[in-house]
Amino acid sequence: MSEEEPERQGIEPASIVHERKIYTPHVFVSAQRDWLIEGYRQALERFTAAADTEGAPTEATFCPLFEALNWAVSIQDYEKAKGRPLKQPVVRALRFVRNRVHHHWAAALDLRKFEVSSGAGPLRLTGWTFEWFWRPPEGLPPGRSGGEQQYRELLAGKPVREALEAFEKLLSAHEPDAT
Repeated sequence: MSEEEPERQGIEPASIVHERKIYTPHVFVSAQRDWLIEGYRQALERFTAAADTEGAPTEATFCPLFEALNWAVSIQDYEKAKGRPLKQPVVRALRFVRNRVHHHWAAALDLRKFEVSSGAGPLRLTGWTFEWFWRPPEGLPPGRSGGEQQYRELLAGKPVREALEAFEKLLSAHEPDAT
């Protein structure tokens, strides 16, 4: 009679296929400039819609502003990495306020309501309108990044949508060469 062989137990060594995987090159796909700009434009549209809603609370504008500012800084970083830095002062000003909103969760806007009138002669229409304005730098948390001077000169006390739309126009004017 023959005795049955005992079942083999143990660990199999890694296969050759596995060893080859270690040296497999990886291909990474990066976002394209157009995607970043489209993200910014969509966030800007959401901000504009929230900002145009009378009686909207500050938190209604915070999220789309937070997103638009982050897209703006991502676009700035992308352009710089590609050797095409955006050097306009509004770029530094937006980065300054983005850092306060992003790192300190600062509500960087103030809602102002003011009377408007229109008409000529005895026929006058009056009413109220409102707009979101950038807070002064003293109304924002301190930080280590630069750009406060540009923020103070270009944004503080001015309508938010003007700066965001100016940045969008800057992107169109800063198209990379097609070569």
